[in-house]
Amino acid sequence: MKKSISIFLLLCFLTSGSLAVPLAKSYILAPGDIVEIQVLNKPELNTKQEIGPNGKISLPLTEERVHIAGMSLSSFEVFVKEQLGKVTRDPNVVVYLTPRKIYVVQHFLKTDIIVNKEATTIDEARSYVGENYTKEIHYGDVIYVDIGTTPSWWDNNWVAVIATLAVLVSIGVNLR
Repeated sequence: MKKSISIFLLLCFLTSGSLAVPLAKSYILAPGDIVEIQVLNKPELNTKQEIGPNGKISLPLTEERVHIAGMSLSSFEVFVKEQLGKVTRDPNVVVYLTPRKIYVVQHFLKTDIIVNKEATTIDEARSYVGENYTKEIHYGDVIYVDIGTTPSWWDNNWVAVIATLAVLVSIGVNLR
């Protein structure tokens, strides 16, 4: 009974952290994702690593780095259980994921200013791109969006027009 309660409390504690983002088991791992492996009752096997540019990480007690990019989250969890099952009896494994960021490049057309935003969730990225953006958003995307409307001729030239009028009025006053 104590063991069940401690496992339940440990799972509650681990899932309440801000480091892990709950995602569907069909999420496909890629370089830049951070995976955290927790082995219940075996803290020496716990690890947290970013998937390298080559798609590999190191698993506890294994000599070689393993390629995991392209695996779904659920198949990675099964893979980890199989690999750790070679070195320990019946490992109880929990995998957490911090996905790679989504970058949104906002180009404000009226002022011609470009702002870069980092989004940690798809909902946050969707709020940055605006309601008119209809394409699908994935973790790791870099999205470029134009915001607003292009300035009109008057918006671009009003200072020149007023300056020209002021010069003409000044010339007219001086000629009188």
